[in-house]
Amino acid sequence: MARYSEQLGTLLGWRNRELALLAANMRAEQAAEAARLSMLSAEAANQAKTVFLASMSHELRTPLNAIIGFSEMMRADLGDEARLESHRGYVQDIHTAGMHLSALVTEVLEYARIAAGQVDLRESELDLGPCIDDSVSMVRHTLEEKALRLERDLSDDFPRLRADGTKLRQVLINLLSNATKFTAPGGRIAVEAFVAAEGELAIDVVDTGAGIAEADLARVMMPFGRGEGAGQGHYGGAGLGLPISRALIEQHGGSLALDSTLGVGTRVSIRLPAGRAVVRNPG
Repeated sequence: MARYSEQLGTLLGWRNRELALLAANMRAEQAAEAARLSMLSAEAANQAKTVFLASMSHELRTPLNAIIGFSEMMRADLGDEARLESHRGYVQDIHTAGMHLSALVTEVLEYARIAAGQVDLRESELDLGPCIDDSVSMVRHTLEEKALRLERDLSDDFPRLRADGTKLRQVLINLLSNATKFTAPGGRIAVEAFVAAEGELAIDVVDTGAGIAEADLARVMMPFGRGEGAGQGHYGGAGLGLPISRALIEQHGGSLALDSTLGVGTRVSIRLPAGRAVVRNPG
């Protein structure tokens, strides 16, 4: 009996050591997996930083070079009365470059605030029609310059809604700016608003522009992302308009989706929850 107990104790000791070794191996594997995931996360963060720095260094350098170059030319001509008239053009170029630089910085700061959760909605009841009109007025010059046809289709049953009017205008301006930028002269842009299935409030911005390749759709929705097709790389900008717009719509509880065909055009679809419709009680 004593011998049996001794053997059983030995077996139990071996078993306990095996279990301890197995637990140690599992902990080691878990630690290795956590380290691997941490490394991947760090690599992704570093890659995002690299993309950001590469994008912004290029975008910021272009207007800065223009500001510096034209101001140096003006300074060199200060003693030459005959050439002072040419400064009118320089001043306009400096102003244009400065406004572009300001827009880039504002866009980056806006995205940083959204990413940090520092943007709050200031909601009120509003009519969508004036929001569309205000947004169109911001791109009116480009519409006229490129002879683009703008169509505005707001359904009769589209209700007043509760939203942050400033943020909604910002989204519409971003989408219309993209549409005018990527649509060739003589093309068509449409803003359509209607009540979709299950009462969702739908706002679509449609263009007959360059379009986006299917492989690039996910990329252009990412911060600092651009499509490679149809010469899109030739257009300036920080690549934040769509990510900012999507984030602002998601803050409203809605969604923003992109449907595009290269060489045919793009449709950006906004869907806001049915609960954002303002329903008036009769009487």
